[in-house]
Amino acid sequence: MVRGEKELLLKAIEKNEIIKYLQGRDGYRVEMEPWTPGVLPTDWMKIIPDGIYEVYKENPELGLDKMFEYAILEMMDGEPFDTYVAFFGVHSI
Repeated sequence: MVRGEKELLLKAIEKNEIIKYLQGRDGYRVEMEPWTPGVLPTDWMKIIPDGIYEVYKENPELGLDKMFEYAILEMMDGEPFDTYVAFFGVHSI
């Protein structure tokens, strides 16, 4: 099953838009399955295993772990929505 989470993340990395990817903004939203509970900005249950972990394993030279860490820390200092996404992201790992 190919959904494109890896390609979407690689595009975000190339454009330096990791935060937009994590927030599901500006074309980076991954639609959730109908059975997914709650209201989330993007489907973290897809982007973490199928995007972040896959790209991290296949391309360790990108330093995705540091990009992800910096994005979470930057969102922690942002608006309420940014903080919500940051907390949810850390909780999802």
